[in-house]
Amino acid sequence: MRDVLAEIDGVPPTESELEAMFVRLVKAHGLAAPSRQATFDWSSGEQGRVDFWYPAEQLIVELDGRTFHARSAAFELDRRRDQLALMRGIRTVRFTHRQVTTEPAHVVLVIRALLTG
Repeated sequence: MRDVLAEIDGVPPTESELEAMFVRLVKAHGLAAPSRQATFDWSSGEQGRVDFWYPAEQLIVELDGRTFHARSAAFELDRRRDQLALMRGIRTVRFTHRQVTTEPAHVVLVIRALLTG
């Protein structure tokens, strides 16, 4: 279904309301729109898919909601993928559900700094 929607709309849909909130936040503050649900050939399987990707800045943005990241195995796989990315000069920044929902100014501050610095 995701592939079909991506084909129709040109971009994959967000995975969650948290991701949709992030997209609206970025847009509302005039920040560059990231690619969504990007995958990398150096990281196989589900662990290789990231929430958002800024290719020019070599920046991954991940949103950590409680449900998915409460599982220990998912937490470990995410850290492994972050490490593999870092070995390739790709930075990862993570925001929690609470930060996106209650500290949007902080999220914007960090993203803006990473995109321009």
